[in-house]
Amino acid sequence: MMGIDLHSIEEWIAASVTRAYESADVPHYPYHNLVHTTGVVVHSREIALHYLLNPTDTFTLIAAAWFHDIGHLYGPIEGHEERGVVIMQQYLNHLPRELTTVIGRTIMATKLPAQPHTLSEQIICDADTYHLGTPLFHQTDPLVHQEVELRKGVTIPDWSRKTLELLRRHFFFTDYCKVLLEKGKAENIAWVEGR
Repeated sequence: MMGIDLHSIEEWIAASVTRAYESADVPHYPYHNLVHTTGVVVHSREIALHYLLNPTDTFTLIAAAWFHDIGHLYGPIEGHEERGVVIMQQYLNHLPRELTTVIGRTIMATKLPAQPHTLSEQIICDADTYHLGTPLFHQTDPLVHQEVELRKGVTIPDWSRKTLELLRRHFFFTDYCKVLLEKGKAENIAWVEGR
């Protein structure tokens, strides 16, 4: 984009979203937190580099990655994507509408069941679920379980069955992640089946 310093805006977004997650005024969750968000940013950048996205597409993708779960801090699990879009628009109201529209659509692509249309939307979906294909899943699955019980106020005794359903329904959208992560996801399915 002519005349817009996307790098500086991206640094400002990173600092602003980090402050929001670290604020004493918001809930701090076991899984949907700054660690998860920065992981999605890192993996979005990794996949974007593989596909040689242009600077504008990379910027909108990374901005969406920073804001994709911020809605969790200000309401229930349901509707967090829509809240994230509204919050992003408030933060980035100085940017051209065409940029914030693309960022908003990219955030909404992470809403399950995911149906991404563009490469950037496929990338953020894969970055958001990247851990399903890595050993990190052994740590994240109990955190998601803990968080869902905490937020819903109920005990979920058949969590392993729900996890298996999620893993079996899930698929990676980019060829990059299919090659990189499908084997690890199969190993995670076997791990859950063995529990």
